[in-house]
Amino acid sequence: MGRFYYEQLKDFDEAEFYFQNALASDLKHLETFEWYTRLLIKKRNFSSAQKLINQSYKIKGVNLSIMFQLKALIFEYQKQYTQSLQLLKKALEESFNEEDSNFIKSEITRVKKKIKKLEL
Repeated sequence: MGRFYYEQLKDFDEAEFYFQNALASDLKHLETFEWYTRLLIKKRNFSSAQKLINQSYKIKGVNLSIMFQLKALIFEYQKQYTQSLQLLKKALEESFNEEDSNFIKSEITRVKKKIKKLEL
């Protein structure tokens, strides 16, 4: 339900309510961590997103590549591009399919361009 409210209805408060309830009933539901983190980042609630990411690292089977990407996005929003780049490289190491690897590589290139642009 949280993802439906997040993606389809764009009702972020209601989505957050459902994500919180989903985690309360099942702390090991892997997809909830990803999508709830995305919502928190969209709402610019970086400290809560960071906590959720750190909690997800303890769960067997979590997609580390995605969680590193999300953490990199937080750093990018905070204009900490070097840290973002480092996390994207970690995400690439944890990526195990071509599509994800290509996306991460494009993100690395994009952040590098942003860094170069700011150095001028």
